[in-house]
Amino acid sequence: MKKLPKSRSKLIVILFGTFILTSATMLRGQDELFETPCFPSGIFAGSSFSGLALKDQYISPEKYRGPLWSYNLGWARDHSKYIYRLNFEYGFSEQVKNNNARSQVTLVALRQGFLYPLKAHKLFNKELFIYLGPSADFYYYQNDPVLAIHGFEYVHSILTMFSLGFNAELIYPITNRYQLESAVSLSILSLGIRSVDDEESDESMAKLLPVFEALNGSFDLRNRFYILRKLSVSLGYRFQITNINAWDPLIHARDEITFDLNFKI
Repeated sequence: MKKLPKSRSKLIVILFGTFILTSATMLRGQDELFETPCFPSGIFAGSSFSGLALKDQYISPEKYRGPLWSYNLGWARDHSKYIYRLNFEYGFSEQVKNNNARSQVTLVALRQGFLYPLKAHKLFNKELFIYLGPSADFYYYQNDPVLAIHGFEYVHSILTMFSLGFNAELIYPITNRYQLESAVSLSILSLGIRSVDDEESDESMAKLLPVFEALNGSFDLRNRFYILRKLSVSLGYRFQITNINAWDPLIHARDEITFDLNFKI
């Protein structure tokens, strides 16, 4: 992956800086009204804007780039000894391009997992909370080239994955109303279904894929601010990557600015 353009890097720094300074100002003299929030359970709703880069050799050996908006809904419940989490995400773009060639890209993900709290550790005189557990994910990708030739039928590229993996979460409360959060997820074993050319290959559409043949992972870094005792807002950065080489190679990655609202029930 190429480095982020300077303009996008500056935007990320400005967004994080503004969010942190605004949060710090609002926190003065109000921390005693809130308990330490820690894991944000309840209902989540959010969106993200990303720069998508992909190379899908079933369609073309060339690299395509473009913007992509995605939306997500989630649910997390704290069962004292563990946390159950469920999240749905939908993303779509009509502007993924390579020079004059253009594609429509659809991404759908359904993720569920369990997080088990580990022993908290001290970091700069504050507690760092660590959660770790298994996950089960469904992932769908579709790439539809947009052609200017009327009546010319062109194949589209599809990938479906059912994966088992792990996810981890780190939470570092700065004050009773503001905390830093980080998360990592990674597929370990997947059942993949991929578009294949029946006329030129007898390769199976379905395969059992270890992590070195099918990687699907993400990294998150978020700022969370509690507006009310049960209502919080987060602004963050996420990097997601999918790399498949069991068939015609497919790799796509996203640099995202994320935003979500959480209501604790």
